[in-house]
Amino acid sequence: MLLSLLFLLLGFPFSDLKAATMPFREATDTPLFRAYPSLASRLKRFEILTEPTPFEPMRRLEQRLKAEGKLPAAAAGRLWVKRDDRSWSTLGGNKARKLEFLLADAASEKAHTLVTAGMWGSNHAYATAQAARELGLKARLILGPQPLTEEVRKKLLAFHALGAELVYHGNKLSMGIDLLGQMAAQWLKIRKGIYYVPPGGSNLVGSVGYVNAWFEVLEQLRGARPPSDIFLPLGTGGTAAGLLAGACLSGHWGQVRIHAERVVDPLLYNERKLRKDAAKLHRHLVSLMDADDRKRAPLCDFLGDERALVVDTTHAGPEYGAATEEVHRKIRLLRETEGLVIEPTYTGKSFADFLDQVGVERSSNEERPMLFWLTYNSHPIDAVITSYPWTDSSRPWRDLPRKFWRLFE
Repeated sequence: MLLSLLFLLLGFPFSDLKAATMPFREATDTPLFRAYPSLASRLKRFEILTEPTPFEPMRRLEQRLKAEGKLPAAAAGRLWVKRDDRSWSTLGGNKARKLEFLLADAASEKAHTLVTAGMWGSNHAYATAQAARELGLKARLILGPQPLTEEVRKKLLAFHALGAELVYHGNKLSMGIDLLGQMAAQWLKIRKGIYYVPPGGSNLVGSVGYVNAWFEVLEQLRGARPPSDIFLPLGTGGTAAGLLAGACLSGHWGQVRIHAERVVDPLLYNERKLRKDAAKLHRHLVSLMDADDRKRAPLCDFLGDERALVVDTTHAGPEYGAATEEVHRKIRLLRETEGLVIEPTYTGKSFADFLDQVGVERSSNEERPMLFWLTYNSHPIDAVITSYPWTDSSRPWRDLPRKFWRLFE
């Protein structure tokens, strides 16, 4: 409970961070900047994703659901997936999009160390450690408890193999106190060169990555109408906030419903906070535009309009990091039909919501594609682990800080 309150008040700071001013492998030709050119001189992007991630139909899944009577036989091209799990970079996943802007900001601050937090098996922590290694920076990972699985153990080994400093917390209270100290140090500029990356990479800097992603999808559609519904998990909120702000800026507000499957405690993150963060992100971007771009930027009712957002909790249980057998069954279905890898903590729960909505009757003017946004990094981490020179390959965890040993023995 206390950690939830700490995150709510401090851990997800949508404060008006200044845009980066020091280019670092700068990329100015990007969908958002093509839509609003003045932003290219006010926002800096470190290019991780060198080309759009695939936008693909899920034909085999569609055929299976038709055979099972869960989708009308006449339906065609209804189910699509945005493959943010695929990119040339092993960072992959939705964290890569956020880190493109966060790393540029860190470069402007002349950072030598990235500090972030997550649970023991955090995908965000993995992406941050991977990014730090690629840039020759240090990484410090503040890690807290979640249900223990083999995938979690693999992540811990991979963190160490990537050169990150691991900080163990066995309870959420001590983790929250550590986080407060890290954030205070950055705010007060006590330690120079330390750049705090918020959980999930979600703040005004990182969430621009998903405003850019929205405009990327519009370019891939080549003038066709956007999907009627987009499904994604809701954790720290930056992905959903970015898509909502993008829908507004592109003039598609209310034409697309964002279905965000909440997977965290509502005190940690909830619909009201998501709406407020999306509104703040929109205001922030508009404030950075020149007069001509600002005139073209639509205004939207982020807080009151219910057409654009649905926050669902049907598959949130039984707890963070754990999922029901129904979710696991639907994860297997996606792998069997499309060969796509998702996990039970985030994307599995969102995909379960996606399938729930497939058979829901819609009015004739909404017979548009439904889009599952795959935010998981599906790049295997085994090579990272096996290539590391462990002191004892039969017990590699013995190279981790001693407090982590109990999670393996």
